[in-house]
Amino acid sequence: DALRAVRCPVLAVRGAASAVVDPAALAAYRTTLPAATLVEIPDAHHHVMLDRPAALADALVGFFGRQCPAA
Repeated sequence: DALRAVRCPVLAVRGAASAVVDPAALAAYRTTLPAATLVEIPDAHHHVMLDRPAALADALVGFFGRQCPAA
């Protein structure tokens, strides 16, 4: 399985109200990529960037901040 071969940091984001990405998909990422960062944004549908842009930005800043801490 190609996904199991991923060795770089992974951030998976799902809108909690998404009708497109099933909650089981996020659970599958947790099983397949245990080191992945998984974020479910409350009150967001599939287009998280439109529904909750600030929450998505917070998730991205937090993720990249952990991956690339300031020197």
